[in-house]
Amino acid sequence: MLGLGLGSQPTTECGIFGSNYAVEFDGIDGAIRLPQEFLDSWNVGTGSGAAATAFSMSMWVNVRDNDGENSQNIIAIKNDSSNNGFQMVFHRTHLEFRAVAKVKGVYKEAAYKEAGYSLEQYIAQGWIHLTMTFNHNGSTSSGDGEIKIYKNGVLKETVAQDTDWGEPSFDGAYIGANENGDGGFADGYVDQLAIFDTTLSSEDVTTIYNSGVMMDLSTIQPGYSPRSLVAYYQFENNTLDSGVSDYHGVRQGGVTFTTSQP
Repeated sequence: MLGLGLGSQPTTECGIFGSNYAVEFDGIDGAIRLPQEFLDSWNVGTGSGAAATAFSMSMWVNVRDNDGENSQNIIAIKNDSSNNGFQMVFHRTHLEFRAVAKVKGVYKEAAYKEAGYSLEQYIAQGWIHLTMTFNHNGSTSSGDGEIKIYKNGVLKETVAQDTDWGEPSFDGAYIGANENGDGGFADGYVDQLAIFDTTLSSEDVTTIYNSGVMMDLSTIQPGYSPRSLVAYYQFENNTLDSGVSDYHGVRQGGVTFTTSQP
């Protein structure tokens, strides 16, 4: 185990004190659908204030082999027709975690890859903490932006995503599957998945990683405020959103909860 759980850290979720569960996906058909209200918050225009032009996603992940050639989606927020959107994915063929931003048909990724690692060695890592950050100036000409991926608080890659921004049209968002909830299923465990409406700094990411000890992200205040925490899934035996917006998820297929945690 990388951490000791939340311990005495309180949570905002239904008065629960501490964290005792993580969500488990079966790699076959298990997924969590995020509501239309969540998608609506992303489809709000092209300016620098648009939700999708500056955000971060933080999560604890423990993958298994899904016995297939498909990559495992930890989270996907995308448009089904254009395939534009954002993902955190474990790419099985290339054996790397990818933070993906596809904008107006241009695919860019920041990757965390361990040189020489086999699939078995990735699985043997157990729980790891991943963070994706994205920022873009929201311009429809002379676009400027970048993606970053962090593993256990350490920046692993920064990639430019300078594609001119278009009108957002995300129509699907799932945890543990692709944007339709019908493929690319995650196999393993996810905990404390948080989405922020700001680009976290490296110092923020280090604070959240907290040397491998989970913390309640609704109570801490590094370089962001709790109101920046627009969706927060603690998976305390449910798929409730502990953020400020009540973007509660809906389970489908093989989704259960486990006391195995970081």
